[in-house]
Amino acid sequence: MNWTVVFFLGLLIGEFLGKCAYRLPRHIALFRTGSFCPSCHMYLAPYFKIPLISYMFLKGRCFYCHFPISVRYPIIELSTALSGLALYGRFGFTGPFFFYGLFCCFLITISLIDAELQLIPNRLIVLMLVSGLAANLLLQVQPWSMVCLGAAMGGSVLALVVLLSKLLGRESLVGFGDIQLAAAAGIFLGPTAILFAILIGFLLAGVAGLLPAFLRNPRVQASIPFVPFLAIGMIVLLLWGAYPSGWPGVAELVASVP
Repeated sequence: MNWTVVFFLGLLIGEFLGKCAYRLPRHIALFRTGSFCPSCHMYLAPYFKIPLISYMFLKGRCFYCHFPISVRYPIIELSTALSGLALYGRFGFTGPFFFYGLFCCFLITISLIDAELQLIPNRLIVLMLVSGLAANLLLQVQPWSMVCLGAAMGGSVLALVVLLSKLLGRESLVGFGDIQLAAAAGIFLGPTAILFAILIGFLLAGVAGLLPAFLRNPRVQASIPFVPFLAIGMIVLLLWGAYPSGWPGVAELVASVP
């Protein structure tokens, strides 16, 4: 397998993930119903569903009614393809490439749903949990002790955040769906990586939460979904390692401290 094959497979998988993110929360069949325009409901011909190329050819509009097509679709396709290239560059054509590729597919889909609807479907979390356990059983990427500790660490840390928020009488940034997602993600990442991923997610969400005050724009919502930021933290850990000392520049910074 070479880089070009990985890239185009990533585009195709990204097209499917975009379909999943739109249809699953709306209870639309994934396979029994063909792709259609959400405005005129006309079914799309196969040559109008080629990742990236169709969007550029149609100039971002439906061929039949000229209704604007959301830019999220080419972004999803390109993001999935680039994630595949990054994983291939780090792991090569090995078990971890498929294991973490599966993980990224779930992250992208759930992040899209949460960003649009602030909803995390329980069936996706269950599927992620079962798929992670089955993939690890088949590929033996993570020691089972790390799988158990990772799931426990991910779920308990966010559960503690929710508990502390309630004790302090404040609204929590995370909900029960986020706790479930962190526990399922811990299967893939292990205890150390999931802990740092949660930390990165909170830092990014905190920065995003300051935007409404900084922009002074009432149209910018103060309520933000947490999953996309958590997903970014998880992908950062996949690409640069589970320990901050392995990140570029961090080891030198630590060594310079007297």
